[in-house]
Amino acid sequence: MRKKLSFKVPPEARGARLDAYLAQALGEKLPQVMSKAKARKLIMAGAVYLNQKRVRIASKELIVGALVDVIIDPERLFSDKASQQPPFEVRDNDVLFEDQWLIAVNKPAGIPTQPTLDQARDHLYAAVQRFLARRDKKAQPYVGLHHRLDFDTSGVVLFTKAREANKGVSALFAERLAQKTYHALSWNLSGRQLPVEWTVKNHLGRAGTTGKDRMRFKSVKAGGDYAETQLRVLGAKGQVVHVEARPKTGRTHQIRVHLS
Repeated sequence: MRKKLSFKVPPEARGARLDAYLAQALGEKLPQVMSKAKARKLIMAGAVYLNQKRVRIASKELIVGALVDVIIDPERLFSDKASQQPPFEVRDNDVLFEDQWLIAVNKPAGIPTQPTLDQARDHLYAAVQRFLARRDKKAQPYVGLHHRLDFDTSGVVLFTKAREANKGVSALFAERLAQKTYHALSWNLSGRQLPVEWTVKNHLGRAGTTGKDRMRFKSVKAGGDYAETQLRVLGAKGQVVHVEARPKTGRTHQIRVHLS
């Protein structure tokens, strides 16, 4: 059963890494042994919030008094049961671009980009590490993760192969210099004539505070985060519309909400 644990960063944890602090704080509250690796998986899975904002950077330095919230399912986190999902292996033709600094991989639908709370569940990040280890005969090749695609979304995921490239690639996404283009099928249930191009601008927030509503996002009139998407119709057949979406912000479920 999921539960929320909250911590306020004490003076002695000033400047500590988020994953290190989380491993220690959770270890004191949970009877099981909590490792830094498990803390990182919680962070990468999107289960950790810093001052009420989701954070996925394990090395984030903490300030005194900051509020750390963790949504955790101890049974899943500490379970050793094997996942029913078969492992995914990256092949040569899945690599869309590569040089000494970067590797861009085609992610299929139906696989997470990064670790989830289920430790046995395979993900693209691990598959890329295995691919480079096999091909280059390296025990632990470096792979840096800077963005993600949802489980059901296919497309290009860019990884770094050297730590020296992290700063530049992080800036591409932080400063919104990377241009993202999505293709989606949507339903025009009203049957009305759609413009060829249009832009949606609004604010997105959680649909609720408990259960599945906490994991869903919707348009909100107050609060929330600003979201903007440029949309263009590429074709239509009956009520099904082929749409190109260019998000200018990167909010959770942004394209789905804007198409709705």
